[in-house]
Amino acid sequence: MNDHQNHPEETPTERLLREALNARAQQVTAHGLRQALPPATRIRRLKPVYAVVVPLFGLAAGVAGYLTIPDATTSAVRKDDGPAATVSANPTATAALPIGPSPTPSGPAGVPAAASDYKSGVVQVKIDGLGAAQQASSGGDPVPFSVTWINTAELRLEGLLPQVVQVPAGVGCDTDRGKGAVLQVSTGDDWKDLPAGSADQPPASRADAFTLEPGASLTTQYRVKVGASRSAGPLQITAAVFARPGTAAVNLGADHAELTVLDPRQPQVAVVSGPTAFTPGRTTTQIDVEVRNRTGGGYAEALPQVTLAGDRLAASRITAEALVGGQWRRLPVSDGTCPDGVRVDTSGLKRALAAGDAARFTLRFGATDGTTGPAAWQFQVGATGDGHQADPVHALAVPTAEAAQPPAQAATPTPAPTASATTAAPPKPGASATG
Repeated sequence: MNDHQNHPEETPTERLLREALNARAQQVTAHGLRQALPPATRIRRLKPVYAVVVPLFGLAAGVAGYLTIPDATTSAVRKDDGPAATVSANPTATAALPIGPSPTPSGPAGVPAAASDYKSGVVQVKIDGLGAAQQASSGGDPVPFSVTWINTAELRLEGLLPQVVQVPAGVGCDTDRGKGAVLQVSTGDDWKDLPAGSADQPPASRADAFTLEPGASLTTQYRVKVGASRSAGPLQITAAVFARPGTAAVNLGADHAELTVLDPRQPQVAVVSGPTAFTPGRTTTQIDVEVRNRTGGGYAEALPQVTLAGDRLAASRITAEALVGGQWRRLPVSDGTCPDGVRVDTSGLKRALAAGDAARFTLRFGATDGTTGPAAWQFQVGATGDGHQADPVHALAVPTAEAAQPPAQAATPTPAPTASATTAAPPKPGASATG
C-alpha cells in the first residue's frame, strides 16, 4: 500500500507538504546535529538543540498555516499564476531601489574666503541681452539687459562690488561724442541711474555690495538709455566685480558687450567753401558751413558748432564773427578743454529747419596780433538738430607767408658829408674827373 492509499482524504497540497516533511526528515543525521566550530571572532554560542529545534519549529508552523487554508479548487476555478519567483542563493543580495541624482558636494559652505582667495577669475561675469546686432535709437526706448555674477570658488565671497559702465567711444577728445547714454539698475519698482565710472576702478560707493555663497549666483537687471546727443555707432559696456579684502581693490572678473546706436534724426554738416588764407594780426579767414536736414521731420532748432585749434591759440587772441542779415555780428568765444582750442558760441545762430532743407552759415575768424605763430588753424565743424549730433568734419586755414610787422617809424636824416682836405668835392655836372 502506497502513501496515497494510507491517506485517501488528503488534498494534493497536503500531500506535497507531507512529502516535503518526510524528505527533510530523512536529511537530518547525527553528523548534521553536531556542534558547529566556533567562528574566528568571539560570538555568542548557541546550544546545539536550538540549531535543530528552531528550524523545525518554523517549518512546522509553516505546515500548520498551509493546512488551515481552504482548498481554492473547491470554490473557484483553478488558475495558474505562472512560475513562482526564485530566491537568490546569495544571502547578501538585496532588491534594487530607485536612486535619484546624488547631491554634488558643495564644499565648505558658509566658510568665508581669506584675503588670498580673492583673485582674478574667482567670479564669472555674464552679460545677457546685448550684442552687435542689438540696436538702440538715439533718444529712443531703453534697451534692457542683465548681468549674472557666479561664485566659482568653494568659499563664501563677501563685500562684492559690481561695476557696470559704458566704455568711452573714440580716442582723446573724440570721447565727447561717445557720451549721451545713461546706464540704469533696477531697484524692483523703479530704475536708478548709475554714476559714470571706469571699468578698471571699483565704484566709489559700497551701497550695492553683496555676498555669494559657494557656487551661488546673482542676476541683476540693467538697461541703457541712449540720449538724443549720442552719436551713431557702437556703444560698448563693461560689467566687472571688485572686492577689497585688504587695502587694495581686486578685480575678480569681467565681461564685455556692445550694441549699435542708430540715429534716424541725425543732421549732416559740410564745409561748402573756405577756409581762406589769412595773415595773423592783419586779415581774417572765412568759412561757409551748411547744415542739412535729411530726416523725415523738421528741426525746431538747428545750428552749427565750431571749434578752432592751433599753435598758441587762446580765446583772448581770437575774434569770431557771423554774417547775419548782411552784417557781421560778433560771437562769444571761450577756451575749450576737449578739444583743446577755442570754442565758438553759436547759440545765437539757431533756426528752424524743415525736412529736406539746408541752412548756410558764413563765419570769419581773425587774430588780434601776429603772435599766434605760423602753424595752420584747425577747424572742427559739427552741427545739432534738436539735440541730435552730426558727424563732425575738419578743415585747415593756412596762414600766408607775410608776417605782421610793427608800425613803421620816421627815419632819422643822415647828415651830408662835408669837403675836407682828404675828401674831394663832387665834380660839377659836365666837368670831367680830370679837368
